[in-house]
Amino acid sequence: MKQSIEKRIKDLENNTDVVNYEIIRLIQSGITYDQLSDGQKDDYCKYQGIEREAFEEVNLMMLETTDVSLQLKPPPMTPEEERKHLKEVAEEIERYLYQDLEENDTEG
Repeated sequence: MKQSIEKRIKDLENNTDVVNYEIIRLIQSGITYDQLSDGQKDDYCKYQGIEREAFEEVNLMMLETTDVSLQLKPPPMTPEEERKHLKEVAEEIERYLYQDLEENDTEG
């Protein structure tokens, strides 16, 4: 019995789908990323499913700040929405590749 309880606790600790309600509360309060403690920054990035270093690097490069508003994750896509999204991404990549090929043809 003790082993079963310990296994359940370990499974809960390792579960990345567990909702961090403190982060949800902070997002809803309107707080910005810079106002979070180091631990909260880690938790926010984990909630978003992105490495903290990557999140901060992108915001520093793109926005030249980490003082950004926190955002809730979008709800998961339905299978139909996911298929449509993947199709749009594939079409965008295809357009990009053809555009690059056409530019190289006119240069050569």
